[in-house]
Amino acid sequence: GGNVGIGQTNPAQKLDVNGIIKTTSLIFGSGSTLSEYLEGTFTPGISFGGNSTGMTFSSRVGRYIKIGKMVYVSVDIRLSAKGSSTGSAKIIGLPITSVSTAAGGVVSLIWYQMNANYVYISGAIDASSTTISLVGLTAAGASYSSLTETAFANNSIIQATIMYEAAS
Repeated sequence: GGNVGIGQTNPAQKLDVNGIIKTTSLIFGSGSTLSEYLEGTFTPGISFGGNSTGMTFSSRVGRYIKIGKMVYVSVDIRLSAKGSSTGSAKIIGLPITSVSTAAGGVVSLIWYQMNANYVYISGAIDASSTTISLVGLTAAGASYSSLTETAFANNSIIQATIMYEAAS
């Protein structure tokens, strides 16, 4: 048959819609189903050893888009006081829990005003979690090590773009 138009007088495609479409899922020619699209904001944070005692922020912004099982996130976290907690550093408060394997997640990160000189800082998506473990290199060819509170100053800034698979 011919083309069907909704809000169109001369449809150019099999289904040509001029307006908003509401559906619970889409099935593509390959049989793949897309059943979820979400977008929103959240408040990310940082923890040291699982705590954030006395930590304050001048600002912290998080945005996300979830398409199917993939989650795309951006964060901007600006400390005003790092507090008194100690231990491994994590970005906390991701909006959607990661899969149990957490393999395949990507963290692209930039940093400012850190106490230690790093040539590279990145993160690993923690499995079945809403956290990212922060790791860094202090020299070319060095081994990765976990960032701790000693790497951060009271005015450190972390900005990241993150992609990971959602648990559901």
